[in-house]
Amino acid sequence: QQSVAIDANTLLNEGLNHLLNVGFPPTGGYAQITQWYLAPFKGNYATDPTLTAAQFPVAADEFTAYTATTRPALVIPRLATAKSTGNTGSEARITLAAGGPYNLYGCIIVSSSAKGATTGIGMAAVRFDHPRLNMAGGDQLGIEYVFTATDAG
Repeated sequence: QQSVAIDANTLLNEGLNHLLNVGFPPTGGYAQITQWYLAPFKGNYATDPTLTAAQFPVAADEFTAYTATTRPALVIPRLATAKSTGNTGSEARITLAAGGPYNLYGCIIVSSSAKGATTGIGMAAVRFDHPRLNMAGGDQLGIEYVFTATDAG
């Protein structure tokens, strides 16, 4: 059974600071992160903009029971247009490891690839409006992210 849901994200403070530092680098420069990763979580966690990549694995109870050895990469195939970008057409997919049932409550975008890593920067986190409940080994979860920028005016 395939289902699709669109859920609003929380941009994390450390991610917003990273965007500002890359777009408006301080004197001496600032290193851009060139690859981001997706990490699902199994904790019944309400996303909070103060969450950091270092806190994430414990605070949200990172889900690591999937077959890949690392977090899946967030692949952005095209340049942003019309103030929007994302991984449409290159969605990340994880296959759940044997066992279960598994309950997944959300996902975070982080700059570190290792499952359970407490390093790097967290960019955005989403708590699914409808958690994916009672998933079993072999089930797949596809993750598509679309980012849209708007001004405050």
